[in-house]
Amino acid sequence: MGDGSDIRSDNYADAEDDSDPTVRMFSFEGKMYIFGEKTIEPWWYSGQGAPPLELIDTAIIQKGTTAPYSVSKSDQYMYFLGDDLSIYQVSGNNARSISNSGIAEEINNFSDTDDAIGFCFNF
Repeated sequence: MGDGSDIRSDNYADAEDDSDPTVRMFSFEGKMYIFGEKTIEPWWYSGQGAPPLELIDTAIIQKGTTAPYSVSKSDQYMYFLGDDLSIYQVSGNNARSISNSGIAEEINNFSDTDDAIGFCFNF
């Protein structure tokens, strides 16, 4: 038990509401966020079914990412590089851009942003 050999093939989750390609799954504040290229779907642990997660269909975030490793979290917030190349801060089910003109200009000068890496630290 728990060694990976007993996983059922139907124990699988993927984006349901807007089935844009899944880029990353990320756990934050007791929810599983499925990041797509255009949307983010929050799921919660219901304890029922396989997998035991259920989509919170009223909380879908209309932003996505193409940079799977840009997703990071602090004690209070989750952050990611959005599909529009803005940096977003997520609290609850809301994403707000925290980019400024300097950050936006720097990101727009990159030849590729799909390999962006995000991290958080306390200062």
